[in-house]
Amino acid sequence: MVGDDAATAEFSAAWNDPSVVPEGSSLVYSTGRSLESFAQLIAEKSAVMAAPCHLICAVGTKIYKRKPGVSKTATAAADVSSWEEDPAWTRRLDEGWDFAAVERACAAAVDAVGHDNAHFRPREEFNEHKITVGCRDDFVQRLADLVEGATNAEGLRVKIIASGVGGWQYVDVVSDCAGKLESLEYVRQSVGVSHSRCVACGDSGNDTLMLGGENRAVVVGNAQPALMDWASAQDNCAGSKDAAVACERRMYIAGDCEARGILEGLGAFGFLGPFTEPAPAPAPAPKGPLTACYGEDAAPPFGYVHKAENLDFGIDRSGEAAIGFTSGYEKYQALSCDAPPVHKFEDCEWCKTHSCDASCPQVMPAKCADPASFGVCEPTVKGICDTLQQSHDGCTSGSKAVVEKSTEYLSVDVQNAPCAAPIMEDTLASLKKYKLAYNDWAMAFNNASQVCKVGANIREYNGISFMSMHKSLEDVERVAQDACAEDDFDAEAARPKAELGASVRNADVCSRLKDLTASMIADADTSSAQIQCFAANCVALKAAEQVKLDALVAAHAEYEAKYLAYSAAITAYNQKVSDKNTLKAAVMESYEIFNPIKTTTVAKFDKDNVVYQKFESGAAKGNCGLSDCEMESVCGYAVAADADYYVEEKGGKCVQKHKDLVEHCHK
Repeated sequence: MVGDDAATAEFSAAWNDPSVVPEGSSLVYSTGRSLESFAQLIAEKSAVMAAPCHLICAVGTKIYKRKPGVSKTATAAADVSSWEEDPAWTRRLDEGWDFAAVERACAAAVDAVGHDNAHFRPREEFNEHKITVGCRDDFVQRLADLVEGATNAEGLRVKIIASGVGGWQYVDVVSDCAGKLESLEYVRQSVGVSHSRCVACGDSGNDTLMLGGENRAVVVGNAQPALMDWASAQDNCAGSKDAAVACERRMYIAGDCEARGILEGLGAFGFLGPFTEPAPAPAPAPKGPLTACYGEDAAPPFGYVHKAENLDFGIDRSGEAAIGFTSGYEKYQALSCDAPPVHKFEDCEWCKTHSCDASCPQVMPAKCADPASFGVCEPTVKGICDTLQQSHDGCTSGSKAVVEKSTEYLSVDVQNAPCAAPIMEDTLASLKKYKLAYNDWAMAFNNASQVCKVGANIREYNGISFMSMHKSLEDVERVAQDACAEDDFDAEAARPKAELGASVRNADVCSRLKDLTASMIADADTSSAQIQCFAANCVALKAAEQVKLDALVAAHAEYEAKYLAYSAAITAYNQKVSDKNTLKAAVMESYEIFNPIKTTTVAKFDKDNVVYQKFESGAAKGNCGLSDCEMESVCGYAVAADADYYVEEKGGKCVQKHKDLVEHCHK
């Protein structure tokens, strides 16, 4: 927007001309500057720069709205106190953000790349959701990777935006919910503008995301090379300095630079006027209620019956809720939908750095259900199976808790925010209707008030004047009547009688004198034709004001009903967002409990299962879990106790029967 004062002035002139830019359009400046820095800039450029209605500062970490009642001028915009921060946007940025932890991650990254290659920018460039580092071009990617890795390890969500030319770049580390595109979307929804009517214009690297959204986009001719290369690879229209090329695509690359490039792009999309065809000279407008009663021919309409109270305005609407449009508008502006977490917990950023697998891989051996099948090894195998079962149950119990929390989290649906739903459009439409009704009523009220009060003031003035001059006027009138009395006038001789002297009296002069005197007395009267004209208009305009008030009350009632429904929907939605965030924390906590249990129980299960498989495969046949020494002792005792079973006497010798000793022993 700035850089060429003449071009900036051209843009400002076009923007403020309703025949070029439709009334009701919203100008939003999105900048990397702080509010204070922007105020200083527009103060310096107040003679050429158009004033915005919204400000997006610090690469999308701050959103400001012009306070109600503040003048729409650059001079007013230069006053920091004329702006108010949007608290709902600020709250959004808290999710997944910890300033101290992010600052530590940035400090470690700066140390790693070397202080000759990177350094913190001055603290005044920071805010609670933004940290800025200056970094040499060759080290930007490494710095970004280090910061991202460190913050991910702590479960934080950040966005890293690099911009600038000349060997050094600004590296802004901001909340993941921040950014020029996200903030633009927020403002777009708040003012109720569709993507097709929203145009983002940019010239630097940190504008890429904003220009890559669903909205229209203009890349000006003096854009930084990296941005121009990116834009050229998109589906675009390319213009020239000579004339805008009509563009039906989403992106337009202007041939002109700075503010002229913006105008070129707006023209290419068909957003610049003139919007009206030249019209023939209008017929003379009828006289208004005031001017109609100022002329010499001022008179009340035919049939009007004058009453002194007809000029009494006496209308007090201060107790009428419908006239509080400003507060109604501010209530609407204050509504906002909180940023929702992802619908499925497994899709959240936390799961990128933590295990979010609630399954338990342990499968109990089927033969653990029948340990007796292991014969004499039954006690040993049963003990192993019990240990396996404990590991299995420990994991599945923890898994069940996680699954229950995850299912509860999934059951809360916050995918359809009211702020982007038909209910928002209906409420905004009723607000616009209410605004029109309010403007109509305000004009009717002002007209009635003005006419009635002007008429009353003239009546009061006439009353005072009449009291002071009425005696003199009566004397003049009497002289005129005597001087021009028909009894003393000889029309044929056109001369007065002898007793009246030799002065010649003209009948026409006498008539005019009498008429003028009567007119002066009538004009000084408190019920003159002029006053009756004002009184008649006062009565008519008070009736018109009542009609407009009735329409305003109806529009206000309709808006209030839609506002209450919309507000309730947002309140319910934000509560659901809060509930889902609470459940999100609960799922994270359950995973933090479950994951180490799963790791431990799976490891123990796998270890015990190795032992069990030896028994099932026969590799440990005869072992039953005893040591060789223990087995020899048991076997010796068993053989001695059942000697007849294992040996027999043949030929005076003790001979082994053909029995398998490993039923008890192992060799």
